[in-house]
Amino acid sequence: MDDRETRRSGYPLTIPDTLLHSDAMRRACAARDFQEVFRLVNRRTGSSYADIAAAVGKMTTSRVSDIIRGVRGIRGQAVIERVADGFGIPGEMLGLPRRTWEDPTANQDEAPISVDDLPARSTPTLASRFHEAVCPTGGQVSEKCL
Repeated sequence: MDDRETRRSGYPLTIPDTLLHSDAMRRACAARDFQEVFRLVNRRTGSSYADIAAAVGKMTTSRVSDIIRGVRGIRGQAVIERVADGFGIPGEMLGLPRRTWEDPTANQDEAPISVDDLPARSTPTLASRFHEAVCPTGGQVSEKCL
């Protein structure tokens, strides 16, 4: 088992490296030809339409069938990301940023952003302008304004 497959051990479907690095898969990914990507996964891994749908998530077997037959396509960014994550296709092959499973140490050193870290607004918000216009106390919050 290679490093990519090890990192993805909890995922339901990870296409093997031989398929991932094949010329056909590289061409299909570069062109974002998901009809061909799905067809390759189906035929070369033996994955059923149900397996493919489950790996991608929020997709039915009939939609997988429609994609393979060329009746429907995939254009939405979120769906493309789910395909990459579901099959273990590195982001760069589909023109996406690195996927979280590609680098297990990614973003661990970055602290989450707190609201306190954000800069203060220098321009009044619509709510504050409205409050100033209708409040009889000249913009100061008081019981009269509430």
